Amino acid sequence: MKKSLTLLLPMILSLLLPAIAMAAPSSTDSQTAKLLAKAREATAKYHDVSVALADGYVPVGPCVQIPGIGVMGIHYMNFALASDLSVNEFAPEILLYVPYGGGYKLVGAEYFMVAIGTNGTYTGPWFGSELPAGWVWLTAAPTLFGRPMDGPMAPHEPGMPWHYDLHVWLWQGNSEGIFAEFNPTVKC
Repeated sequence: MKKSLTLLLPMILSLLLPAIAMAAPSSTDSQTAKLLAKAREATAKYHDVSVALADGYVPVGPCVQIPGIGVMGIHYMNFALASDLSVNEFAPEILLYVPYGGGYKLVGAEYFMVAIGTNGTYTGPWFGSELPAGWVWLTAAPTLFGRPMDGPMAPHEPGMPWHYDLHVWLWQGNSEGIFAEFNPTVKC
């Protein structure tokens, strides 16, 4: 019995240690939680969509959803923030709303930064869906909430540049995770 327990103990530990490590809080998790709390505090005023409009956020399309995947919501973009080539956890470039009770409900934020690159003859943002030969990105993925933003990614629609973005579900739980692109718990 003692010999079989000796043989099983390493196997049991190898199965349990990853779960224990994931459950244990780390300083990074603590820092991320603090940043998320401050981001909620900074965006709380935007529960009133008229405040968002007064601060320069404008709707840029219908409610984005993919059946079977989830919802992004209605994007309200602040073009001044989106064009300044910087990101800040406490000033998102885009606010995400969904229709709710005859109005709009703030569910999250999207951080957005234009990707700058060069092909030797042109330096700046690239707006086409296909990159020219020899294209090199000059901007690395910015870091927010202790994680790199997604990208660079191709434009989602005509006129949009290649960019980095990060969705953060500050005001709505998301079964896919707080930084997931789509949220299956909300509806358009």
